Amino acid sequence: MTKPDLSDAREKLNRACDHIANVEAQINAFLATDFYRLRFEPDQREGRIEVIFDSLHQPTKRINSLIGDAIGNLRSTLDYLVVALTYPHTGKTDGTGFPFADDANGFAGEVRSSRCLGPCDVAVQDIFINEIQAYKGGQGHTFWVLNKLRNIDKHRLLLSAAQMAGVTMSWKDRNGNVFTNCGMGVEAGQSGCFISAPLNHIQITDNPRPTFNITLEEPPTINGAPVVEFLQIASRATESLLNRF
Repeated sequence: MTKPDLSDAREKLNRACDHIANVEAQINAFLATDFYRLRFEPDQREGRIEVIFDSLHQPTKRINSLIGDAIGNLRSTLDYLVVALTYPHTGKTDGTGFPFADDANGFAGEVRSSRCLGPCDVAVQDIFINEIQAYKGGQGHTFWVLNKLRNIDKHRLLLSAAQMAGVTMSWKDRNGNVFTNCGMGVEAGQSGCFISAPLNHIQITDNPRPTFNITLEEPPTINGAPVVEFLQIASRATESLLNRF
């Protein structure tokens, strides 16, 4: 097999990595803002106190946009790979794309189709069918998810993501019991009760540490996946695929 020119595909992958870094930077920038407060609400009649966590505001939709940009470039990298593999056989770049399907049989058919890897060597087709498996539940399940998410971002709306703001801290009660690194979270912009205890029963033992997490919420394709972790996994899988050729 002639070694394909993957320079364009690698440039797309580099662009995706830039977007992933920007997603992380936006999350860190939000963490640096005054996005929350803790309130101590005593109830003298009941003899209790509640520690209330208020998430004061949501981040802008720029994060959602950057997530879509990262996914779009990762997905384009896959198409660029197939173009690089088929161009020596067809001399064409139009109408060619990475194969996807919802099951193994459908994927094998897509691989061998004229618009995917049909013009390539049988050995290349076999690599895709036996190793890459970009279908639901296959070894390339992550690629299948990327394709589904890119279609949502491209044709519908910004990708849906749950934004959870929270806090982690430690405290001890009057009996000397110590509770370390306890955390809670609420949907960004909402409030929740962190601790409810008898008056004068608890003592905060360290400075509260804010947290902010974003998960992809696009059922049935993906649900509850930490967005940065997913993007990094998809990026590494895409890079590994390019290295395969």
